[in-house]
Amino acid sequence: GVSPLNDDIAAALAGDVEYRIREIIQESLKFMKHSKRNKLKVEDVNYSLRLRNVEALYGFSTTDEPLNFCRAVGTTDLFFLEDKELSFNDIINSPLPPCPLDTTFTAHWLAIEGVQPALRQNPSPEEMERALGVGNKRKQPSGAEKGTEVKPIVKHVLSKELQLYYEKVSSAVLGTDLSLLDAALRSLSTDFGLQQLLPYFTQFVANEVTRNLRKLRTLRALMRMVRALLDSQDLQVELYLHQLMPSILTCLVGKRLCESPNENHWELREYAASLVAYICKRFGGSYKTLQPRITKTLLHAFLDPSKPLTTHYGAIIGLIELGPYVIQLLLIPNVAAYYKLLQPELNSAMPIKRLEARKCHEALLRAACKFLESTKSVQRKSGLVPKQETGGEQKENPGGESNTNNNSSSSTDPTAMEVESSQESGPSSRSAKQDSIEGLTATGEASDLSSDEDESMEAHGQRPKKTPEETASVAIEEMMLGDVSKYYDQLFEIFGEALAPHVPS
Repeated sequence: GVSPLNDDIAAALAGDVEYRIREIIQESLKFMKHSKRNKLKVEDVNYSLRLRNVEALYGFSTTDEPLNFCRAVGTTDLFFLEDKELSFNDIINSPLPPCPLDTTFTAHWLAIEGVQPALRQNPSPEEMERALGVGNKRKQPSGAEKGTEVKPIVKHVLSKELQLYYEKVSSAVLGTDLSLLDAALRSLSTDFGLQQLLPYFTQFVANEVTRNLRKLRTLRALMRMVRALLDSQDLQVELYLHQLMPSILTCLVGKRLCESPNENHWELREYAASLVAYICKRFGGSYKTLQPRITKTLLHAFLDPSKPLTTHYGAIIGLIELGPYVIQLLLIPNVAAYYKLLQPELNSAMPIKRLEARKCHEALLRAACKFLESTKSVQRKSGLVPKQETGGEQKENPGGESNTNNNSSSSTDPTAMEVESSQESGPSSRSAKQDSIEGLTATGEASDLSSDEDESMEAHGQRPKKTPEETASVAIEEMMLGDVSKYYDQLFEIFGEALAPHVPS
């Protein structure tokens, strides 16, 4: 410093230096607070010096080690930092610091159609819940109850046009004007730009089905609304199937869907069954567990004896709509056991019980007929049965006379028809049943030979191998042909002559 310095001048300079240092420290504290820190760093002091157009300090850096100040000898309030002496050999031989990483940019999906994908860059659901829980605890007032619902700050903003459209469609569905309802459903299935309203429509369907379980007209309109949403080519309904399926299944297997049991709620259940089949057919390839879960739900409803007959009817037609393989594997093996439970209800003194039991009986008959018809198609596909002419056409014999031997009795009594044909043909002819059995055996042997040939050709690369789907289809068809003889006697004993037009050869 300057040695010949007057005390008055030194005192004046000391006051000005203290003011400048205090000003720089205050500016440094501002930088520290804006950086959300509680510890003052050297960078904060340098920023405050640059703000005052003063050159920054060199040779100082912020470290995690505590600073040890030393007291100056002969003073009481003067402290300093002791600088360590460093040799050039230590500096040269010290390892080099790691190279800084280059600045790079990567792109990732933050959200797709409002759903956050599970990526490494996005926060996990546990982190989101933890962050929301901390934020809610911080913002919760002291007198609030523990069960208070905290709504998110971000809201789904809808334009006034979309809000008006939603109100018009919802009022048309709940109203009584059929022409207005048809126009609203036509708009839902054809208009574009309604993806933003889809979560509101699905929530509307779920709430109204729960609220109007005894209003048959409203439930029909809601199911038609679901069909319109599914028919739209612009809407991605698969994202909201978990909200739509409970409502559809409620209309399918619900205990009571109308005020009076005499109302035609059977039509609503059949429409809901067609919706279930349509959803499984359209989205079953993308969601492999969709149809098995629905089938399991319907099977439990069908096999539960504590459920009412209306629920059994909905479960039966739901399983029928899922296809012939479901009928074969789940319905046909349980028909005989279920009919024992249904038979007392068919003879009940209450007309409503008889009506419900008769509807279940008709549904089972429909399942049996579809099973036999599918067996027919499999036989034709396999070459077991040639396509025959319809019963209304008459065949001429070699003598030119038409064969009209009591058509009415032959259609109602297949046994009599078989006896007459055997009497006319003589002992050399065989019954159709024997022909079909031998045809099955011969075709089985031929199929074994053809399968051996196919395997040899596939081994030599002359024929492409079958896909797993084709192999499974062939196995199911063979099992279906075996189930005909297994369950035919039970089905004929239950349903009688009603099965005659559908019996395969």
